[in-house]
Amino acid sequence: MLKNQFIELICSPSSKLYSSKYRQKNGVVLSSQFVNKKLFQAISKGFGDHLERRIKALSKRAIANRFSDDTQINYVIEALMDSHFRKQIHKGPPLEYLLDKARYLIDNRLPIILVGLMFTRKNICPLKRNGGNESQTDIAEVVSLNLLNNFASLINRFYPYGIKYLILSEGKMLADAFNYSETTSNKYQENLRNIVKKFDLKHLMIVDYNDFLGEHLPSKKLELRRKLYQEALHKFSKTAPEDLDNKNELNSKEDFTCIWKSIINSLSYPSLLDYSKKIGAEYDHLYLNEMRKIFQTHCRATSTLMQEYIIERSRLATIKHNSWNIADEEVNINVADILGTNAFRTTINPKPGMAIGILTIRETSSRVQPWHGTGYLETDGSGRIVATVLSKLELESIGALPVYIDNFDNKPICYATSKVIEKFASGNELVFNAATRF
Repeated sequence: MLKNQFIELICSPSSKLYSSKYRQKNGVVLSSQFVNKKLFQAISKGFGDHLERRIKALSKRAIANRFSDDTQINYVIEALMDSHFRKQIHKGPPLEYLLDKARYLIDNRLPIILVGLMFTRKNICPLKRNGGNESQTDIAEVVSLNLLNNFASLINRFYPYGIKYLILSEGKMLADAFNYSETTSNKYQENLRNIVKKFDLKHLMIVDYNDFLGEHLPSKKLELRRKLYQEALHKFSKTAPEDLDNKNELNSKEDFTCIWKSIINSLSYPSLLDYSKKIGAEYDHLYLNEMRKIFQTHCRATSTLMQEYIIERSRLATIKHNSWNIADEEVNINVADILGTNAFRTTINPKPGMAIGILTIRETSSRVQPWHGTGYLETDGSGRIVATVLSKLELESIGALPVYIDNFDNKPICYATSKVIEKFASGNELVFNAATRF
């Protein structure tokens, strides 16, 4: 089987999980007043300071790097290419495209629209977060949405005709594949909007992807999309697992196995949960053991019934996920084109093409997205609090402590280092560094 970082973490003998008793005994409980008045205010101030630093840095670069004779265009291009918000810039649109589009937007006085598909739902794999359901949000979403708004704010500072960042959540589209309800998807999106409102993130809009398509596409095209999904689902549901492992029309750009390896650790498994209760085992520990067996055995001939259940459930989820991708590709859905000539498509997975690769949070080598893990607070070299997102398995393997609001509810708002916990207890002002690159 092909390698991936999270599976390597699962199979590592040094990876470990706490017991629920350990989490309760050693977890830190913060009052909601402390979180709102001190932690969230520190995060908000940190992003305000970060924006001002990026404005100053950009102003200097725009003078030095003259892409155009038009000063305003230089500023806009520098903002679109700022390294604190962009990743793998070389894979995005060429400079000539950005220059032409910036001129067109300025000449026609059009507002800029950034659009990207992200924040599907909170991943409830017990190796990635602890407790709650797919509607939960934590520090990861708080920090990420503030960062995305700062990207738009930086552009807006030098562009006089306004900007919006439209975040399209695929929550409803993938509810059936990942076995959660549309109600849960709606709740997650509502929680995201509450963060937007609380932090006054003026440039962000959270919209469900299916709702967006329903509003912008003609009914015949929507019917065709659904038909193509059903056709792909029917075709590949009858395909043997071993015939899906290589490059094929189910996913023409990537191996089916690569997508499956991501999805298998993104699902809940009710039968495994029931079995853990029956034998008196902790669900996350049993989950870890079963995943280790699946990826260390390499031989389905020796698989248990539980492992076969996990493999088959995740295989079908991957087929449903990829069948929607096929339908959207065949219908030729491009969200930026739908919105118009003033839209830029952004992506969390940069590839050669016209989509702008963006950071959703300060990345580590693990490259976990905010909705796929748990927020993590640590300190930088100057003692300021910084944030990223990691899986629960990695966090507990490195000794991070779970942090709760008001009481031990088994649903941490984040994990933190002991140094951060000391800062919480000190009573001193919290200083948050929002930089994504040090």
